Amino acid sequence: MENNKLKIAVLFTGSVFGYKKNYDNFMKYIIQDNDVDFYYDNNKEYGENIDGFIELYKPKIVVNESLPNFENEIQKYKHLFDYNAHYSETGRLGINIFRSAFRTFRTFKIIKNMNIKYDLVIFSRLDLIFYKNIDYSIINNNYNKMFLPNDYNHWFDLLNVDFSISFGSMEIMEKHSEFYNYIDYLIESGVKYHPETLFAYYLKLKNIDHDFFPMVHKTCEKSHNIRRNLEILIKNNIDTKNFLDENKDL
Repeated sequence: MENNKLKIAVLFTGSVFGYKKNYDNFMKYIIQDNDVDFYYDNNKEYGENIDGFIELYKPKIVVNESLPNFENEIQKYKHLFDYNAHYSETGRLGINIFRSAFRTFRTFKIIKNMNIKYDLVIFSRLDLIFYKNIDYSIINNNYNKMFLPNDYNHWFDLLNVDFSISFGSMEIMEKHSEFYNYIDYLIESGVKYHPETLFAYYLKLKNIDHDFFPMVHKTCEKSHNIRRNLEILIKNNIDTKNFLDENKDL
């Protein structure tokens, strides 16, 4: 750590919708004048123009490769969700559980292979808006803990954790990235087919020490809804060009 500044790696995955609006917010409340390298795993299937995002965030690495189609997983678990549903939560999340976890898994391996000494690794979405700083002093002497937001409320009466943003040491976030390898096992063990529930049971299964940090944040609803609509177009094999052009300034 130089001049009391943290060396931070941030991994973003998924759509870049909202990146302009949320940049200053993210830098103020999450980066806080620390030294940061951004990494981004692009959802190539969205067909988004990510040039503006690259110019603003200047990511160290952009992974711009297609994802597996997860057809085997769709067929195996489609009885657990309505894959043809447009707006149903389970329909939308059905395949995204695998896609999102895979993106984190493959890009974290790249970060690790950079052989850069990071004090902190953050996994986050780009469509989040924050209202207070994270106090990173909580990681002192807690390098074996993963830190997750404490403001999560959900409608399922089950074990859940919010992991829309999470942070920890390189070692602990490597364990986070390995969630992808355990999704099949957890589902087949009877865990609710829902990302926050699956992740909570993954932490329990692997006995990963974790704690919760005070956080006040929300999803940017406009960006979130645009991303949902984009997923619907892709799922129904509808050309996304006009839709992306209409929303390119977000």
